[in-house]
Amino acid sequence: MCGIYCRISRHGHHPVPSTINDLLAKRGPYSLKEHRTVVSGVYITLVASVLPLRGSDLVPQPLVDENPASVLCWNGEAWKINDEAVTGNDSQLIFQKLRDAASGTDARSSIASFLSQIRGPFACVFLDQSSEKLYFGRDCLGRRSLVKTTTSEGDIVISSVPYHQDQDLWTEVEADGMYVLSLTSPRQDFNSNAFVINRIPLSLENEQVEAETIRVPYPALCDEIPSEAPPSLQLTSKCIETLHSLLFHSVQLRAQNLPDSPISPLGVLFSGGLDSALLAYYAHLTLPLDTPIDLLNVAFQNPRIHKPDFEDPYSSCPDRKTGLSAWNALRQQCPTRIFNFVAINIPFTETTAHRQTIIDLMHPHKTEMDLSIASALYFASRGQGSLVSTAEPPSFTPYYTPTRVLLSGLGADELFGGYVRHATAFSRRGYRGLLDELELDFGRLGKRNLGRDDRVTSTWGREVRYPFLDEDVVGAAVRAPVWEKCGFGMPESTSAEEPRLEPGKLALRLLAWKAGLHNVAREPKRAIQFGSRTAKMSTHKSKGTDELVA
Repeated sequence: MCGIYCRISRHGHHPVPSTINDLLAKRGPYSLKEHRTVVSGVYITLVASVLPLRGSDLVPQPLVDENPASVLCWNGEAWKINDEAVTGNDSQLIFQKLRDAASGTDARSSIASFLSQIRGPFACVFLDQSSEKLYFGRDCLGRRSLVKTTTSEGDIVISSVPYHQDQDLWTEVEADGMYVLSLTSPRQDFNSNAFVINRIPLSLENEQVEAETIRVPYPALCDEIPSEAPPSLQLTSKCIETLHSLLFHSVQLRAQNLPDSPISPLGVLFSGGLDSALLAYYAHLTLPLDTPIDLLNVAFQNPRIHKPDFEDPYSSCPDRKTGLSAWNALRQQCPTRIFNFVAINIPFTETTAHRQTIIDLMHPHKTEMDLSIASALYFASRGQGSLVSTAEPPSFTPYYTPTRVLLSGLGADELFGGYVRHATAFSRRGYRGLLDELELDFGRLGKRNLGRDDRVTSTWGREVRYPFLDEDVVGAAVRAPVWEKCGFGMPESTSAEEPRLEPGKLALRLLAWKAGLHNVAREPKRAIQFGSRTAKMSTHKSKGTDELVA
C-alpha cells in the first residue's frame, strides 16, 4: 500500500506541504520519496510513501525510468494480470507493463487494454513524458482513495488524502475510468493556466463499444424478474457451493504471502455480524493452523445513551455482544485456531479528541453519518485495545495488533441485499424495486464508501482488503438472478433440514449455517454506526444526512 501526491503546475515546483508529507508517511511508514520533473514547460512534483506488503524487498516509489522517460506512483494490489497470478512486488511489474504499452504506436489504447487486464484494487498516477501525458485514476470499483483539487493558481493536485488548505475544494476522483491530462496546451488555450483532461471510460463485460475503453470484468446487474415465486434457496443449492468456492479463493488470495509477524499476520474488522464472521471463518480455512487471527471489535461510550457515571458502557454495545457470541462460535467450530478477540473501548473523551482528525481524513465527505461510520473504522483499524482471555471470568491484557492487513466485509450488503432498505424496496415495489435499490447501492460504492474508508483506515499504516469485492465474486453476484442471492418473495422450505433464516443476504446466511455458525446465520443486519454506538454522539437533533456542524 502507498500514499500518492502529484502537483502539476505552470508556475514552477512548489514545496510539498508538511501536512501532506505527514499524512503520506502514516499511510506508508517505510519509505517517502519525492521526484520532480519538467515536461513542455509544466512542472510536475510526485511523492509516494510505501507500506511493503508484496515481495521480499522494499521498493521505494515513485518508480522512475529515464528511457523512455516515465514515472509511476502505484497504490494497489494487482492480484492477477490477464488471469495470471502476480507473485512478488506488483508495482515493478505494473510499471514495466505501462512503459511497454506507452511505447507503442497507439499508447492510449494500449494502456487502456493493459488496465483492462488488472484484477485488484488500485489508484495510480503514471507520467509518460514521451507522449506528454499524465494518467491518473482508480480501479473500476474505487477500492483505493484518490482525491483532486485545483488551486487558485490553476495547478492540479492529485492525492491519496486531502490536506487542510483549500479543503472545501477537494473532490473524489470518480471510479469511472482513467483520466488523461495533456501537458501541452492547444493553441487557443496557450495563454491559459487550464489543463485539458480527457477520460478513457469504462465499459461493461460484453458491452458493444467502438471507442477505446477499459473493460470491466463483469456485466450489468441481472435484472431478470421471475414470473412466479422462485424456488427456495437451500443449503444444497448449486449457487451456494459456487459462492463458497469463490469466497474461499478470494480470502486465500488476500491472506497469502503476508508480511511476517511473530504474533498475527491477519486481522478482521469484526462486528460479529454475518459478513465479518464469515471472513474470519474463511481466513481459518486459508491460513496455517499455527497462525492466530485478530478479531478487532470496537465499542464506544455514547453520552446520549450512557450516563457519565455508567461503569461499563462497552459491554452493552450491540457489536460487543454479537462479537463475543460469534467469537465463541468460531472457537467451537475451529478449535485448532487461535482467534484473538481484541476489545477496543473508546471513551467519549477520546472520540472528541480525534474528531477533527477524522473529519479531515474523510473529507470531502461531511455528513453526520459519514463521521459515525468513519469514527468506528478509524478506531477499529488502529487496533489498540485489550486481548480478552478465554477464561471465566475473562481477563483483559493491553494489546496493539501488529498486523498490517485487515479484512472487511464491505460489499456484502450491496451485492446480496442486506440492508433494511432492500426489504423495504421489495415490500413496496417487488423485485423491480429491490433490483433498482441493489443497482443504486452497488454503483455508488466507490463514491460513497470506499474512498472515505481507505483514508481513515490507512492512516494507521494498515491496508484493508475486501474479499466480497473480488472481481470474480462481484461477477458471480451481478450475473446471478436476485433469488440466488437473497430470499425475498420465496416460499418457506417445507424441509425440516432447512433452517429458517432472514431473507436479506440469504445466500451468505446459508454459508454461515453450513459452517456451523448457526447464531451468526440468524443475526439480523445492524449498521456499523448503530452496532458500535457512534451514531448521534451529540445531543442536538440531527439526521445522518445532515452536514456536520462545528
